[in-house]
Amino acid sequence: MSTHFKFLVFCLSGFLLVSANVSAKDLFVATDGNDSVSYADNSINNPWKSIIVGVYNVKAGDTLFIRGGNYTPNYTMYTKNDYTSKSFGVPYDMNAESGTQDNPVTIRNYPGEQVIIDLQKVSQFIGLDNMHYWVFDGLTLYNSKTAFHVGYDNSSTHHTFRNLRVTASQGGDNAGAIKLEGNAEYATIEYSVLTGPGTGAGIHLNTGSIYVTRVNNLIVRNNLLSNAPFGLYFKHANDGAEADVNIIIENNIFENHSRRSFETNSNYALVQNNLFGSGNAGVRNNEANGYTGGDFNTYRHNTFYNSTVTFSGDTQGSETYPGSVGVVLEGNVFTGPIHLHPYSTRATSISGSNNLFKGSAYSRSFNVEQTVQDLIQDNSFTGTVFDNPVFVGSDMSDPLSFALDSSSPGKGLDAGTDFGVDISNIGPNTGRKPVLESVIKQVN
Repeated sequence: MSTHFKFLVFCLSGFLLVSANVSAKDLFVATDGNDSVSYADNSINNPWKSIIVGVYNVKAGDTLFIRGGNYTPNYTMYTKNDYTSKSFGVPYDMNAESGTQDNPVTIRNYPGEQVIIDLQKVSQFIGLDNMHYWVFDGLTLYNSKTAFHVGYDNSSTHHTFRNLRVTASQGGDNAGAIKLEGNAEYATIEYSVLTGPGTGAGIHLNTGSIYVTRVNNLIVRNNLLSNAPFGLYFKHANDGAEADVNIIIENNIFENHSRRSFETNSNYALVQNNLFGSGNAGVRNNEANGYTGGDFNTYRHNTFYNSTVTFSGDTQGSETYPGSVGVVLEGNVFTGPIHLHPYSTRATSISGSNNLFKGSAYSRSFNVEQTVQDLIQDNSFTGTVFDNPVFVGSDMSDPLSFALDSSSPGKGLDAGTDFGVDISNIGPNTGRKPVLESVIKQVN
């Protein structure tokens, strides 16, 4: 390649990069805006009125600021293409673009202002398909079923959901405040309060705060998930790669789930520093629903409070491994029953170190009830403590109650750290009690 040609390529590349950065724009929506405003003319003093108009016009690098106020959308947004949007009766042109790693699309509240979006007319905020590198930040949504549905037909990757408050009023089969399908790779859900529609008889049992199926490269951290049959429902297995942890579930608070707070068919997931608190029906690893999964997951420094925790031995004919294989338990506190279901009479496929099992905990293997002491072998588990944890508080609706008291078994025994959850780094309000009632009052 000639020197002249190399210089020309460099100049063109630099021009394209500068052009991409220059084209990024701050856009605005306000309750007193005007939807006839052009993209070029949109400004803080000349905003659009409808969120959908703003979203349908974003380009790579743009930030769409939604000014404070109450919004009631008449249409669900669909980003797959304009044809899809029009086929659902949306009367606006869908010209939105993907972001990039360096120039994401950001849709957020204007700093210091509260955006409340009432989904009573639509139940779903957005079908986010065929887009990449979008960020949703600082929005409050209520009256949802599935507020965000991602990657349902085409690849839709690298999306971030941050500082959201979503309160559902409806349940449904495989519904969730955020629903990630197999095409939604590299998603992050963080610092959000995701509240389900309840746990009563009228709510579909497959309703979750978060619903995931077959997703790789997922991070779910520092959320409060509550008031639904499921907290996080990872229904079908991701691909996973041996020794490659690409699912991280950390620093979350799970409260008041009637079916299971956490059910996962994931492979190679790291589940760490989560509080499975009061009112939860249980946790299950591997549900054997027709997909290989539930293997090689690591559970580290979680507190499971009065929940049945099941490492299931259920299997399907297509599975390479039967049941929960290669699961590692490190530094956890279990105060309820433990069910270990390997295909043997001993827990040879589950290993661990420095776990605290409440004295009354037990396990089932081949439906034969045994004590945990009988089931756990010395060569599979080390540093195991069988005793009753002592927590600092007595109000188990308060996450801060779950720190281990100075007199508790498991205090400082894992390389100087406590067994169980570090309460200083859990939930959307790190180190403070998340008050769900205040969020609900803000939107009613």
